[in-house]
Parts: sequence; structure tokens; C-alpha cells
Amino acid sequence: MSQRTNVSSLPELLQVGQSALTSIGDISSLDESKINAIVQEATDFDSWQDMFGTAVKEYAAKKFNV
Repeated sequence: MSQRTNVSSLPELLQVGQSALTSIGDISSLDESKINAIVQEATDFDSWQDMFGTAVKEYAAKKFNV
């Protein structure tokens, strides 16, 4: 994931959009277009869903040596 983003952590990503978000739980309160705009600005993903899905796959591959 770090190779596909301009940030080093989720809190840093949330700061990109200059939002008041401080946790992943706060993301659910955002309009989808707002979080997608943040993701597009700081990563090479098209959407939060794309980024999240890739992160889950990469984590599982490392965790379970897949």
C-alpha cells in the first residue's frame, strides 16, 4: 500500500482532505464523493473501496503467506 500512496498512515490520509476526521470510523460519516476525492488526491486508487479492497488482500496475503 505504501508504494501506491503519498502518505504513510490512515490519519495522514485523512488530513489530505483537510477534514475533521481522526479515525477510520469517521469515514462512514463522509459523503462517498468526499472520501473518494481524498483517496484520488493522495493515492493512485480511484476510490476508497478500491483502496480498502487492495489493503485487505495485501494484508491477508502477508498474514497467511498466500
